[in-house]
Amino acid sequence: MATMTQAYFSLTYDGPAVRDGEIDVTDLAPALLALGQAVKATGKIVLGPDADVSLKVRTTKTGSFEVLMSAVTNGDVGLAWTIIKQFYQTDDVQTAKAVVETLLMGGTVAGAATAGVVKFLKWRKGRPIEKQEALPNGAARVTIENVEIIVGPGVLEAARDPIVRSGIEKAIATPLEKDGIDIVKFSSEASEQVVVDKSERVHFLSAEASESEFTSIYNKVFSIVTLSFKAGNKWKLHDGQGARNVTILDEDFLDRIDTGVARFAKGDLLVCQVRETAVRTDGGFKSQYEILKVIEHRPYRPPETLRL
Repeated sequence: MATMTQAYFSLTYDGPAVRDGEIDVTDLAPALLALGQAVKATGKIVLGPDADVSLKVRTTKTGSFEVLMSAVTNGDVGLAWTIIKQFYQTDDVQTAKAVVETLLMGGTVAGAATAGVVKFLKWRKGRPIEKQEALPNGAARVTIENVEIIVGPGVLEAARDPIVRSGIEKAIATPLEKDGIDIVKFSSEASEQVVVDKSERVHFLSAEASESEFTSIYNKVFSIVTLSFKAGNKWKLHDGQGARNVTILDEDFLDRIDTGVARFAKGDLLVCQVRETAVRTDGGFKSQYEILKVIEHRPYRPPETLRL
């Protein structure tokens, strides 16, 4: 006999491009379709091969999209679901809730929070796993650089699944590649929210996509085109070839701005240590620039005029 459960979570894209309550359908539609595929694949891992999981958009709000997920299971869903029920320590746990927590935020075990796939990838930061230990309740303890995290049942398997990873990439990393989309956030009533910003997008690329991303660090001179003193906003700088939207990560430099020690004007020069991340796309390479350190600030001096 088929059973149907529902779980709700909110997916939010935030940044200058969506704060007026609109988002380009060419950005949103592929992201939701890909997330739907990731949900289906996670459902089969968590519930068993007969699980039928669908993803539906229920409502939209300003820059935010509340998603309704329905999980339908038919007959015996197998050993995987038996383990999940033991993990949640209840016989009537909702299948949809289990899929959401496995893929996104994570749940709780013995009163302690556990990580889902998205939260785990954010914590992992692309680093190799040093130690992995299975726990009696179906969860797992993962150690990287002497720091441990507990992940729920099925999380590591889902994190290695190519369909799940491709869906996460298109729902998180691809939108964050766009100018004007700076944050992707998942939240639900049952779990703490997970926020991913632009600087973390590389950690959500699939293995195949990671091979098409190249990072280099070097010194570069920019002239200031447009200033932005709001936290998280980009400066528009010119590198001699064209204007670039650049993220400044130099905390000392930002502190000097906040305290009024440093003052800037259009045309000033900044000698910087820059990290350029180039990603291969269907249309060629696209680069993202981040200033790691402002080495020198040279105020603009207009050329002297000759008086006859």
